[in-house]
Amino acid sequence: MTPDDARSPKYWQYETGVLPAVMTRYLRGEALSLHDLAILNLYLRQWIESPAWDSNPHLNEQGRNDLAALRDQTRRARCEPDIRRVVKRMVDLGMDPL
Repeated sequence: MTPDDARSPKYWQYETGVLPAVMTRYLRGEALSLHDLAILNLYLRQWIESPAWDSNPHLNEQGRNDLAALRDQTRRARCEPDIRRVVKRMVDLGMDPL
């Protein structure tokens, strides 16, 4: 997916504001504030809610159910361990937000 594709999720590297600094701290394994965790959650939610994932021609009923479950898990991820689990699941599924 290209960053200008309207249906694709938007990578943090193309954002301005606080997100790039938060992602850098996350990737370095630095301590994250509650504000940082909230920013990460918002980023991951926009990522997983992208309509691009629904457009996958190989997505079957089980895949749609898994996607819905991952979206729900992402909405509820508020602490760092939960966020790391969500990111790992996304990466495992080829939906790498990093």
